[in-house]
Amino acid sequence: MRKTKKQKKAKKRATKKHVAKRLRKAPKRAVRVQEKPNKSMIYAVSAIVVFIIIVAAIYLNHSSNPSSPSSANNAIAPSTPNAQIITLTLYYDSLCKFCGGKSVIEDLDKVNADLKDKGVQIKAVDTKGNFSGLKKLGIISVPVIVFPNNSLSNIAVQSMARKLQMENLSGLIVGYFTTRELFSPSCSDNNSAKLMFFYSESDPYSIRINNSSPHITAEEALTNVSKVFANKLNIVKECLSIRPGDEKKCKEAVGSSAYASAQVLKQQYHIRWVPTYVIDCKYIFASLSPTAIEKAVCSARPDVCNSMDISVS
Repeated sequence: MRKTKKQKKAKKRATKKHVAKRLRKAPKRAVRVQEKPNKSMIYAVSAIVVFIIIVAAIYLNHSSNPSSPSSANNAIAPSTPNAQIITLTLYYDSLCKFCGGKSVIEDLDKVNADLKDKGVQIKAVDTKGNFSGLKKLGIISVPVIVFPNNSLSNIAVQSMARKLQMENLSGLIVGYFTTRELFSPSCSDNNSAKLMFFYSESDPYSIRINNSSPHITAEEALTNVSKVFANKLNIVKECLSIRPGDEKKCKEAVGSSAYASAQVLKQQYHIRWVPTYVIDCKYIFASLSPTAIEKAVCSARPDVCNSMDISVS
């Protein structure tokens, strides 16, 4: 049965209405799909928000409470912790004119200022002639510096130690000054001073050895000094073994008995360098200058110099 034109037009209109109706409903379904909750997304967003809130709360709490441990740690950079200060103790005797008295510490403030950045400081202790405490430690003279354990790993301390006569006293590290006062009793004579000359047969500063010696050696300086003091100064040579071969040379020069005695005195006075002098078993110093030697004798024994009208400026 053939459809009329009227029937065809009606069917065409019905089709258009159906398509239009579907198009109007499609966007609404698309919107509803987008608005439908995604639980995993909500949880993730919620977790981020909570984390931000917690961090903000911690920051505000530390900012308002500067005494809290975390804020205190933040105030000091963890990469630069406070370095431990190494304290060296300098013992001296203000009553000892020979070894400088208080002049030993007159530049101590300047020295400590220079050492501050190196993590080192020196503490001075005046014994005022009381050596009982130091004797118990095995120390034999002042001025002396006592070094804490492991302090010699510091470069500044190493540099200082090289200028002193170092000694290990059963774990106690000490450094003796070149000019010092011994705690041992004096062996002075009322009429004259005794000067022990510690030297080595292989040391060019002690005795003249070819062209390696300076313009004046210790032995030559003492020759000049002996002329000034005459019989008021008793000079005794003490030959020490400092280098290989010295023992044989010493025994040939002064004899085996004198050499053995000198080695004992070397340990007793903790002598590590030559030339070194000891006056009246009490005062130690070193010099190559005749004038400096005369001055040292007069400082240790002013009575001897006064008796001979010797004045050394």
